[in-house]
Amino acid sequence: NMIEHAEQNFLFEHMANAIIDEETGEVMEYRDLIKNPKYKIIWQTSFTNEIRRLAQGVRGQIKNPTNTLHFTAFENIPKNKQATYGRVCVDYRSHKSEPNRTCLTVGGNLINYPGDRYAPTADITTAKLLFNSIISTKNARFMTADLKDFYLMTPMPDHKYLWLL
Repeated sequence: NMIEHAEQNFLFEHMANAIIDEETGEVMEYRDLIKNPKYKIIWQTSFTNEIRRLAQGVRGQIKNPTNTLHFTAFENIPKNKQATYGRVCVDYRSHKSEPNRTCLTVGGNLINYPGDRYAPTADITTAKLLFNSIISTKNARFMTADLKDFYLMTPMPDHKYLWLL
């Protein structure tokens, strides 16, 4: 049935932080990928490179590491600090030099931070007005940009801690 096929493709195309196995159709997150022999090495390597980029690199293998992440033993976390969890998100970006992408995110719902913990963005109404204006204007042009590592290395008044299992 053509409608069922379209619905399935719509669902697959809009799965966030997951990879779809082309043979089985299984939706796989990082924890699933590293258990599967078919994907284990690919995704472990991707996550290793992400950690290297966030930390200090390893013997020059990563160009321009961000020095955002530092490792410490759990017992070295100050008593007045609480560690939150880290979550590994995955994506396949065919146009990138390293198409198998991982991203380490911080469990924001458990961060004890007095300031804003969000990035203000436009709501759907604002976005629709913008796109409608562009589409409706003859010879209009539109450009958008993705700022790589925009929030990394943002100065913070003190360290925040996360744990990975």
